[in-house]
Amino acid sequence: MKTSPVISIVVPCFNSGKTIGRTLKSLEFQTYENIEVIIVNDGSNDELTLKKLHDIPKSLKAKIINQKNSGLSAARNRGIEAANGNFIIPLDADDWLEPDAISMLVREALFEGSRAIVYSDINLHGDRNGIKQTYCNPFEQLFSNQLPYCMLIPKVALEKLNGYDENFDLGFEDWELNLRLIQEGYVFKKINRAVFNYQVSEKGMLKAKSLRNFAYIAEKIRNKHPQEFHLKSLVKKYKYSTKLDSKYPLFIFIVVDLLFKLFPIQFVNHLYNFGFNATKSKSHAI
Repeated sequence: MKTSPVISIVVPCFNSGKTIGRTLKSLEFQTYENIEVIIVNDGSNDELTLKKLHDIPKSLKAKIINQKNSGLSAARNRGIEAANGNFIIPLDADDWLEPDAISMLVREALFEGSRAIVYSDINLHGDRNGIKQTYCNPFEQLFSNQLPYCMLIPKVALEKLNGYDENFDLGFEDWELNLRLIQEGYVFKKINRAVFNYQVSEKGMLKAKSLRNFAYIAEKIRNKHPQEFHLKSLVKKYKYSTKLDSKYPLFIFIVVDLLFKLFPIQFVNHLYNFGFNATKSKSHAI
């Protein structure tokens, strides 16, 4: 590549000693060379994790930032602040990248221009296996998080938006950030191969906390971005988004919007949980 921007991979770590070795190994063997690895130790206190952080190969040239336990959003924000790269890739300490992932993401970003955010489909491992298709459909994204958290994002975009909202302590902080990026006019581009590997755990935060409180988190997003859910705005975005790929038929979300507007949030959350459990019993979906 004629242009070789610095890419900062931000890895939050909280007692992730069992998995972080695989994460870091995937970064050590990237075909793209101009990277920096920033590990934010978010108050880890188990011996295995502390040993793993102490024994990180020098060849990786990783920077370790230690802080008291403050949560995923705060850890990512701390890493972004310390990053020297032109682009940021958030990567959790139980997930990993294919060897040519960063090369492919950067190539697409340089082709698309300075307002591009680049992502891929997801390779699922663990309690579910296969490839999960990902989408950036602006209307669907208002109601359902269809983008991976691991993407190549211009650092200037994250700085302008002040990073992740640390008030989203129940999860889906990436969902809320992506909505702000869409509002700012950033263009989401997907490469043609899944290069992001995601460890699916039935006992992980997404299962134990985020999905169980999905409607409450969605309501928090609606309250933070009320202009996005006004009828005129919804109609405009719906008309535009029908031309784009989506995971679900978009008319479903018109019903979802009415549920939020007509019924108590406790009832809506109960419906979501019923739906998630039914889906789990059939397909073990995340």
